[in-house]
Amino acid sequence: MNKKVVCAALVLISLIIYYVNYEDEVKDYIKVLLESTYLIFMYNSLIGIVFLLHAIFVNNNDSFDFKLLNADIPILDAALNFSTYGAVGSTALSLLKGLYLQNVFDITYFMYFQTYDLNVMFIVCLFMLWFSLTRVYKLAEEVLFYTTK
Repeated sequence: MNKKVVCAALVLISLIIYYVNYEDEVKDYIKVLLESTYLIFMYNSLIGIVFLLHAIFVNNNDSFDFKLLNADIPILDAALNFSTYGAVGSTALSLLKGLYLQNVFDITYFMYFQTYDLNVMFIVCLFMLWFSLTRVYKLAEEVLFYTTK
């Protein structure tokens, strides 16, 4: 038996039970999180720290794919990557906040968009956020477990 799968399943079942019993509170917690000024600040701070540490401690030639300038100037590479992934993630979080507030709390955030447009925007934002987070996660993993070759 795979213990990780069993643990993950138990955690998901627990979250579902919690959500069913405390739906309004969960919605309010998510709203508070999305409306917090710290969410985007913490997101960008984390990305900035990861890219800075990567530029300082990891040889860009060994990096899995964060070489915009062929590793000629690692700090400039880090700045460009931080700008790119920070903008992508911040934009996705802001749009997801608007979509969540409009769909769950009936706050008009996007006045002239139809349901189809909002659904497509939601899917694209999730993909942008997922892409940004997984890339930064791989980079953080690379920084933490880097060994010289």
